[in-house]
Amino acid sequence: MAPQGHGFAATFSPKNYRHYFTGNRKLYERLAELRPNFPKSDFACITVNFGRRTRTYIRTDAKNTAHGMCAVTALGSFNPKLGGHLVLWDLKVLMEYPPGCTILLPSALLRHSNTGAQAHETRYSVTQYTAGGIWRWLDGGGCSIELSELNGSQKWLTPVSCFCSAFPI
Repeated sequence: MAPQGHGFAATFSPKNYRHYFTGNRKLYERLAELRPNFPKSDFACITVNFGRRTRTYIRTDAKNTAHGMCAVTALGSFNPKLGGHLVLWDLKVLMEYPPGCTILLPSALLRHSNTGAQAHETRYSVTQYTAGGIWRWLDGGGCSIELSELNGSQKWLTPVSCFCSAFPI
């Protein structure tokens, strides 16, 4: 799963990928006791949903990195034509989301959810992401946001430049 998210990020969101790569390196230098969740993982955090038929409600992930992506992998044994669909509400998109599929999603910005699997099926998910608080801490030099603001940190401008479009201008 981690290498898939890693490859997707490097290909489809290269500015974010570089930002994450540099940020992770800084994080592991500052806090040497931390280790990546997986080899080649671009994300500092992971959530594993082991509910028998995991489904999610409409939401944005407000504590995730606003400029970043998260990698969500659907797992289990379910028919993606009948359930487990990914819904991107702001884009008005409903898509089949088969087991083993990984998607990069700006989950802090787009309202999203997924539909449940059939009663006799199983559906799990694994989400890899980096919480916004980690970036604030790193950008603030390892200080709280209050101390960072006192020091006049303007590093919030770097993530803004990480946004990309499907068709670069």
